[in-house]
Amino acid sequence: YSKEEFSEMFVPDIQPDEDIAAIIEKYNQSGGDYYNEGYMRHLKKNGEIFYVHVYTHNTLFGDIDARLYFAVDIHEKLIADRQNKELTELIKEQKEELDSILFDVNDAIWSRTADTHELIYGNNAYYKLYGLTPEEMAADKDYVFNSIYPADRKIFSNAVHETKTTGRTEVIYRHIHKDGRIRTLKVQANLKKGINGKPDEITGITTDITHEKELFDTIRNHEQKLLATINNTEDMIWS
Repeated sequence: YSKEEFSEMFVPDIQPDEDIAAIIEKYNQSGGDYYNEGYMRHLKKNGEIFYVHVYTHNTLFGDIDARLYFAVDIHEKLIADRQNKELTELIKEQKEELDSILFDVNDAIWSRTADTHELIYGNNAYYKLYGLTPEEMAADKDYVFNSIYPADRKIFSNAVHETKTTGRTEVIYRHIHKDGRIRTLKVQANLKKGINGKPDEITGITTDITHEKELFDTIRNHEQKLLATINNTEDMIWS
């Protein structure tokens, strides 16, 4: 509106018809010289509705009792806040759904900072693999490295270095479980570059392949025994 147009108008003229009754009732119940009317809808001349935050208080305009009226345009901020809230709720729902899926996955899925190796995330199978609770794992940050079979620690360290330099790695090493058993683990890891000042992360999947390794070793031993038997016989064997 122009200044001249606006000076001929009343407060209800800049508000949607369906909001006026509620606004008047709320104002009559407010009392006091100062009133924070909160978020309201206002009308532009072209009929567009937008949101404002309104503050009013009693004052004197010359010798006339008047009311000073502040209307702060918060439309873009409010819309952005609502969109962010909706997006946050959506992300929360998706995260809960993903956590539920990962909880039932047998492979250990994890994420650690690339510099300090601090654990960021571990699914249920991750803690089950090592036989520790999340609290126990948090209390002993070096447990994973310290539980590596001593002869395989160099292999593990080289794999970590490879992840940081090339972006990915795959390694098989032996792990001493808390119950004393030696397990064979396979790790596939990738480097995730940090953005907006966040540190780089290493994410990975750890699989217990002890049983598969035992089967492979058994088959290989049988093959070697068979080959030895064939090589030691005086009969000519051919194909």
